[in-house]
Parts: sequence; structure tokens; C-alpha cells
Amino acid sequence: MIDIREMSVLIADDMENMYNSIRGIMRILKFGKKFNYVNNGEDALKALKEGMYDLAMLDNNMPGITGLELIGIIRNDKELRDMPVIMITGHAEQEFITNAAESDIDAYLLKPITVNLLKEKVPQVIEKANNPTPMTQHLRKAAQFAEGGDLDSAIQEAGLAIEANTNSSRPLRDLGEYHMQKGDVQRAEQYLLKAAEMNKIDVIAFNHLGDLYLNQDDIDKAMKYFAKAVAISPRHYERGLNLGKILVRKNMVDKAIPVFNKVFELARDPLAVKEEVANYCVEQDARDYASKLLKGVLEMGPPKADIYYKLGCMCDSDDDKVFYLQEAERLEQNNIDVKMQLARAYISQGMLIRAERPLKDVLKIDPDNQEATKLLRQCI
Repeated sequence: MIDIREMSVLIADDMENMYNSIRGIMRILKFGKKFNYVNNGEDALKALKEGMYDLAMLDNNMPGITGLELIGIIRNDKELRDMPVIMITGHAEQEFITNAAESDIDAYLLKPITVNLLKEKVPQVIEKANNPTPMTQHLRKAAQFAEGGDLDSAIQEAGLAIEANTNSSRPLRDLGEYHMQKGDVQRAEQYLLKAAEMNKIDVIAFNHLGDLYLNQDDIDKAMKYFAKAVAISPRHYERGLNLGKILVRKNMVDKAIPVFNKVFELARDPLAVKEEVANYCVEQDARDYASKLLKGVLEMGPPKADIYYKLGCMCDSDDDKVFYLQEAERLEQNNIDVKMQLARAYISQGMLIRAERPLKDVLKIDPDNQEATKLLRQCI
């Protein structure tokens, strides 16, 4: 049981004056005895794992790991997932509210933080933590059973959670997920569709349905539910990434491009995501778009031998092929694959004398390379 007067509180906000303000109000209200401050999501996660806290108060707009991303990590951590969490935000847009609901945030506070606001919200959160609803208790037991591999017991507990609260979509979607894990696609679909019908902004249910249909190779239905998930909560760029890949797989690259552009806007490391998309497009033989993406990565980021090599392998123009492979070799001088590909490009253009040098380099590294030996004989 959490004693609201004696509890230990972690406050994470990139503005120290916000921490001072919250701590000051909490002390006036006699909420909490010990307070700790961190100014970013990474340090907040470290503090939670190393310390013993009764309540976490997280600013959503922190550098690095955001508050919403951090709550997702907390809820998936066996040791931390039941901790009460209050999110602090400067806005109440539909997207934030959706994310807050799907992340199981116990409450969120809109800035500016006032005495009356904390006086109302904090006791509610602590009461909820001390006396979880029957639905919550069953869902927690279900999660424990699922983690232990006992899916039948997890399904039973999720069923009891539905009986405890027939107005919540969460037990339905959890039940659907457990049936997915068990391989019972028909029942998984049944419960996930019920969850999606009950709660039109249950992004997790839509995402699970997308995964379910994707696993069944029903691309049209997978696209339908991934698109709904992205429309509700576009900030989770992984959903857009999945949708874009599905479109590429259906040879609908033109429709995938605007989806990927949105993904690149939302991604923390857009260059890395562009590389990921480009590699996927190469696998799906969408070479034109892959080539465009890789060239963009080279323009915006540092030179990388593997990207030059991929472009060299994809190019139809002999001149471009030689250029990219030369750059790859310059950056990675002991790469046999690069040297062999460059030698082949020279030979295809009739530049036999130029081909000798990379082939001889290959034989210095790998004297038994039969292909290099054969090609060198042709050149001489």
C-alpha cells in the first residue's frame, strides 16, 4: 500500500523550475516525503530501475525518450509496470489523449500545474494503485500467466476481466492477443474486432488486427487496419513503416512514398529509417525508390561504403556503377566484394587494364580466389 504522505516521488522534466513548482505544491499538500529530479527520459528510466519509487510524474516533452515512450517501456517491464504514473503535458490534442489511453497512463495533468489540480489528481491515482479494480487485477494475473507461457490461464483471466468490466475494450484486445500467441487465429480475430468496434481509438487493437492479417498474407485487410492505426496515432511511426512496407509489397510504391515521408518526419533518426526502407525496397525489387533513398542518405549524412556499394550494384548506367563502386572501395579498401564488383564493372566497359588493379588486390587478400584469378587472366 502506498502512503500518500510518506511516498517517494520521481519527477522528470527538462525544466528544473517545473520540478521545483510541483515539489513545492506537493509539500504544501503534504503529498510525498522524498522527491528526486531528473531532466530527461533516459535518466528517469535509470532512476526507476535503481530506486524505489511509489509514483512517477513524467513530462511528455523531454529530450531523448519522451514521456509517452517511457511509459511504454515502464508498462512492459515486469518490475515497473504496475507503478502509478502521471503524465504532464502542455497540450491536450486528440493524438496525445489517444496515446495516453493506449499507454495505460493513470492520469495526465495539463500545464500550468496548480494546487487544485494536484489536490484532485494525485489522491485519485494513489487510491487506484492501492485498490485496483477487479478488471485490472485479472489483467495483471493474465499478463503474469502469459509471461510464464501459460496461455490457457491467461485467456481465462482475461475472460474474467471482461466479465468484471464489459465497457472496456482492453480485456477484449488482450484476449485477442493471447489467442494470437496461441495460434487460434479465428478467436483472435473475433475478440480484436470486438475491441475495435467497442473503442474506435483503440490503436493497439487495430495494430494487432493489422499484424494478424499480415501473418495470414491478407494484405488488403492488413492495410485497412494499419491505416486506421496510423490515422488515429501517427506519432508511432512504426505503424506507418509497416503500412508503407505492405504497399511496397503490393507493388504500390507511389502510394507508399507519402506514407514513408510521414515516417521520416516522425522518426528520431530519419537517415537510419531511410536506410531500413531502402534495404526493404531492394528486397522487394523496388530499385528506383531504393536508389533515391540511398542517394538522399549520402547527401544528408556521412559517406558510407555499404551505401555506395549498394548503389553500385543497383545502377544500370555503367558510368554511375563505376563511380559508386570506386567510392565504396576508397572508403573500405580491404572489402573483397567491392573490389570484385568494381573489377566486373571495368571489364564490362572494356577497361581491362583498370580491372587488373582491384583483382590483384583481391588476390593479395585471398590468394585462392578462383574468380579473381580467372578474370585477371582475361585482363592480361
